[in-house]
Amino acid sequence: MEQYITADRKKKQRISQAIQPDARAAAPCVECGAQRTGRASAPSIPWGPRPAPQTPVLPLLPFQWYNVSRPITDTGLCPGERVSLMGLRGIFDPENGFFRTLSRMVDVVGLSLLWVALSLPLVTFGPACAALYHTVTHCVVRQGDSTYLTFFRSFRANLRVGIPAGLLVLAAGALLLQGYQIMVLAANSVGGGALAMYGCYCAALIVPAGVSCWAFPLLSRFQMGLGHLLVTSFQVTLRHLPQTLLLILLLFVTVWTTAGFFPLAVFTPALNALLASLPAERVIRRYLPEEENGGEEEL
Repeated sequence: MEQYITADRKKKQRISQAIQPDARAAAPCVECGAQRTGRASAPSIPWGPRPAPQTPVLPLLPFQWYNVSRPITDTGLCPGERVSLMGLRGIFDPENGFFRTLSRMVDVVGLSLLWVALSLPLVTFGPACAALYHTVTHCVVRQGDSTYLTFFRSFRANLRVGIPAGLLVLAAGALLLQGYQIMVLAANSVGGGALAMYGCYCAALIVPAGVSCWAFPLLSRFQMGLGHLLVTSFQVTLRHLPQTLLLILLLFVTVWTTAGFFPLAVFTPALNALLASLPAERVIRRYLPEEENGGEEEL
């Protein structure tokens, strides 16, 4: 029994010595001379479970130190940073005016190259013209999607009527061009009556040129046979003469500029269709059904 009491006393004595203040804690610091606080050193308990080690706290990274005292908003950003990020988002937003204009320019160049490639065989000249007008009005003017997919769908849909219509337009254009050159030579050599005939011939060219200008826009918007297409184009040419003259003038300027400098063909075909759609669509909308016409106006 005395043996157990003696062991207990020794244990209590070790505990009391452990929790007593350290003599060095009360002594001043040797290096700086500052007075120590005199706090007791941590007791070393020889029994019982050891306390779990605390998770070390990592210091803040350098880029976080600058954000400690900034005002926090609902987005976690300062007001100035939020405005600057909104400005960057607006610059790189594909829906802003700059990127939409750039997208239209790329579509104009791509559609022009497609039209040139598909018109070179001459057999597919008509479907290519109808597909070009249809794609420009639906994807470039009205900002639709799937530009090139729309082009090929329209090209395939207009093959049956577009091929004979295109060949007929090319043949008539070649004959009328030959007649124009003959009239020019006659007016320069003979004069007088030949000059009057030259004027009448140029006035007569309005009708076939107008039919050629209206045929492919009408083909891209309506389903009709070749005969019905030619008759309808003739009627629209005479009924809407101001718009017809504007289309002929636009076609003449496009052909003249492209023939003078052929690299302009990179964008002149689609640009011609884009400008021609402005007066042509006003006329075509008058002949559309009311339901489809309402949808066109909303676009």
